[in-house]
Amino acid sequence: MSTLLQIVATPHQNGRSQTRHLADSFLDAWLTVHPSGVVETLDLSALELPPLDEPMVSVLFDQPSTAAPEQLALRRRALDRLVAQFISADAYLFVTPMWNFGLPHTLKHYFDLVIRPGWTFNIGAEGPVGLLEGRTAYAVVTRGFDYGPDSPHPEFNHLEPHLRTLLGFMGIHDLSVVAAEGMMLPGAAERMTEAQRAATAMGLGLIAA
Repeated sequence: MSTLLQIVATPHQNGRSQTRHLADSFLDAWLTVHPSGVVETLDLSALELPPLDEPMVSVLFDQPSTAAPEQLALRRRALDRLVAQFISADAYLFVTPMWNFGLPHTLKHYFDLVIRPGWTFNIGAEGPVGLLEGRTAYAVVTRGFDYGPDSPHPEFNHLEPHLRTLLGFMGIHDLSVVAAEGMMLPGAAERMTEAQRAATAMGLGLIAA
């Protein structure tokens, strides 16, 4: 049985999210291929992530802290839950818009917590070594303007390169992406329909974008 962890980084709800519509197209197809699969959803807009304060940093890196033991225990429990959920998944679906050319702040915050020494990577003699080899990741992305490979400014797209780097650091090198470009431009509905078809194909395993 395969477990897919869906990590949602858009705050839009109640059918107003273009990004969630893309995710629905992917998930319908993925569940067709994995009828016994389990989809767990982590909606970052509905979750209060633990702060990256001094006690949390000390827990992340097993460093001494002047914080009260109760506060450290609270941070450790919250971090353990998040990271344990992340590493228990076989595959990942990142559901995210591009904000100001990169990741939404909630998704960056999440990665700052789950990239954890001894859990998702180790430090070897020659540097960091990812511990999550063999897992698969997917992303469905929306952008207000067009920053695709054939656009005038593909270099403005910092989301996918950053996502690939963060996942690769943990050993997850298999990332497929479908992006709906130009959602604030004329013709957005047609481009969304095309992106939904691509998300369906990605969920069926027909394309690796």
